[in-house]
Amino acid sequence: MDEFYQISEARKGLESIVEERTSSGPKCTQLVQYSDNDGASNEAHPIVSNHVWKLASPINSEDVEDGKDGVLEEIVLRIQGIICKKNLPPIRNPIPSHRVQFYKQLVTLTAFNSPYFQSCIDNIHDIHQKFSQRMPENSLEPLVMEMFEEYRAITISNRYCTSRNKSPTHSSIPFKSCVDPDQILQFSMGAEFIHTAENEVEYFKFYPDENGSNQYRNMDPSLFRIGDIVEVQLSFVVVPVKNNRSKMINVLRAVTLLDPKYQMDSAIIRNRAEHNHTRHNPNITLKRKVGYCDEAEKTPSKIAKMTIDNL
Repeated sequence: MDEFYQISEARKGLESIVEERTSSGPKCTQLVQYSDNDGASNEAHPIVSNHVWKLASPINSEDVEDGKDGVLEEIVLRIQGIICKKNLPPIRNPIPSHRVQFYKQLVTLTAFNSPYFQSCIDNIHDIHQKFSQRMPENSLEPLVMEMFEEYRAITISNRYCTSRNKSPTHSSIPFKSCVDPDQILQFSMGAEFIHTAENEVEYFKFYPDENGSNQYRNMDPSLFRIGDIVEVQLSFVVVPVKNNRSKMINVLRAVTLLDPKYQMDSAIIRNRAEHNHTRHNPNITLKRKVGYCDEAEKTPSKIAKMTIDNL
């Protein structure tokens, strides 16, 4: 973002979109509305096979009340924001094999200090505390909140691949052509890493309809821009790190373009400013003389005065 991006207008536009999306649809899917009051069944459950904790709830709450074993569903929440940083597909440059496990697709969102965004951050702290209560004391690393310039920000990411040894129960799935068109990731992973459903990120574009028949269509991730208003679907996962400690990460599940207006407006203003700068600073044509053109008229007169005696 630069001086051409209309921050105040974009913040108002985002807040209007948030109001519309949080007033319709199930409240439990919105991060801003998530709290412990959503139900006692919303708890962190360990996945024993790989020591990973996820935020999950039983699909059938009656099973919990009856003390029965039920099927758990990972809780995926939604947050709206403005992209201030991104690293999204496709992958075009070569990747060293020893670095492929660290490559991520990510977006960083901000809302220019909107009160709505602060509520989302507060709820992330509540979720972190919920995990912490289920784990050994002081074993969960504290949250480190981010800043974009002077504004609060949240980064959500997902790695492109997972260690095959750490995911024995997960099946390998192919990369989408919009993610790895040249098979760079596929080649770099070798036999040690796999791309699974846990690494998959969906990309959509929202098409509103006045009659209420809104549509979501697949979108090429290369078309997202800094300054776009988007909705991100994310889940919260706690993974083991060094020294018997754990860390909570915000896992990217989907990105949906809601409104590119303010990004496009800033691009137009920027282009006009660059055009005006060029027009007010015209190119100067620099001429150069090479040869003896200036001397050509004088030389014959001198030669005419010369006699044989002078030679």
